[in-house]
Amino acid sequence: MSFFINENFYACIFLIRTILFVSVRNFRIFV
Repeated sequence: MSFFINENFYACIFLIRTILFVSVRNFRIFV
């Protein structure tokens, strides 16, 4: 169970990082 929670946690972190990276890139192109 602990391993499953850890896996989900890292998946969420990866997803948030990807979204932030894409939005930062779009923001730079926009400005």
